This record gives sequence, structure tokens and C-alpha cells, in this order.
Amino acid sequence: MLDSNLVVDNGVQSNDCLFCVTKHICAAFVLLLESHQGYIYHRWLAVGNLVEAERESLGMIELHNKIRRVRLAVSGQSNEGWCLTDITSLIIEVRKEAEKYNGFSEIDHYNKTINLNKSMLL
Repeated sequence: MLDSNLVVDNGVQSNDCLFCVTKHICAAFVLLLESHQGYIYHRWLAVGNLVEAERESLGMIELHNKIRRVRLAVSGQSNEGWCLTDITSLIIEVRKEAEKYNGFSEIDHYNKTINLNKSMLL
């Protein structure tokens, strides 16, 4: 069971949010793509998003550690290499984590909601 009232080191409470983890990992992916297109500082913005994904996954140790390992590689703080598929594998891990707790992923729930809303508008 996830602890919904985790306290991070700055005293601010953080709830584990798989949707937020997904959002930050996807943002990191886009920023890393852009860094390869010449926007070199976007790599550091991607690292910041991975830090936020780590923070949002504090109660999910295995996922948290995977995000941390990728973040350290992207930031050059480890000897491990990295590639964009490392980021996409994190998204898959988030979906698996969501399915473990919810029976479905929050992305699937969000997509279902959007599709329902679209059909209602049409």
C-alpha cells in the first residue's frame, strides 16, 4: 500500500502520483530529444524533470530507483551510458506500477476520459 502522506526533506508533503511521474518522464523524453537537435540546455531541464519524477515516486522504491539510475546517467553522475529507450522503458514501468495498484494504468484511465469527452462533444 502506498503511503499517501510522504514528507520530503524540505518539509513539503508529497503524494505519490503516477500521473505526475508519467508527466515528468514524458517531459524529460521530449527535452532530451530537443537536446539532440541542438538545444543543449534542454538536457538539464530533462534532468530536473527526472528529479521531480523521483520525488513523486518516493513510496514506490523499485520505480524510484530505476528513475534515479536513469537520471544519474543522463546527468553524467554515473559511469553508465544511457539512451532514449531508457526513458521509454521508464514509462512502461510506470504503467506496470499503476496496473499493480489500480488494475489499469492512469494513462489508460485518462485516455478513456478524453475519448468519452470527445464522443460527448461530437
